[in-house]
Amino acid sequence: MLGQMVLSPMAALTPYDLDETYQHVWKANIFDHGSAKDINTALIVGLAKGLQKGSNWESVKTAMRLMDPYHFNEVPFTTRRLNTHLDSVETFVNDSEGVVAHLFERLEKRTETREWWNAWLPMQVVLATAAITNYDPLASMQLCIEFGHDTDSYAQLAGAYFGAIHGASIFPEEMKNTVRQRLIEDYNHDPEELINVLHEAHLKKHVR
Repeated sequence: MLGQMVLSPMAALTPYDLDETYQHVWKANIFDHGSAKDINTALIVGLAKGLQKGSNWESVKTAMRLMDPYHFNEVPFTTRRLNTHLDSVETFVNDSEGVVAHLFERLEKRTETREWWNAWLPMQVVLATAAITNYDPLASMQLCIEFGHDTDSYAQLAGAYFGAIHGASIFPEEMKNTVRQRLIEDYNHDPEELINVLHEAHLKKHVR
């Protein structure tokens, strides 16, 4: 979980070079467990793909699966854990037949976890709630919260992905203003400052 929350802004640096995104995030990633590191890095790759013009959820998931510079997909006699968890999401959603309560039940009982902040859980919860709402941004984020457990991680990842794919306009101005004001008052941090830093870093990279 920590990898995707802390490192997600890196997706904005090289959104049109997913291999470079993967390499940079992998090097910055704090995990020493290869599977968790790959999952968190792939999440940022998916976010970078979402920033590309014309992307959708299917292209995002495809990019996560295919971007594999260290060849996890080619290891014999085993399956890349990222793909296993992505496949599970599709199974959960299909078995739920559009009923949110059934999806929640499957997420509760079939996810392989003892801690709800494990690396793959935010990915599974966000992708599953997005799919069952037919990728409706605000409805999906609401379901992330209603599911419970590690809600801040789920909402953060869902907001990042929907914002990347659809743009900031999906969030009502009142909602954005409330979040910005609370961040300023509670943490003395203005998200607009981070956006400016990322924009300047992106410009410097391309000027070079």
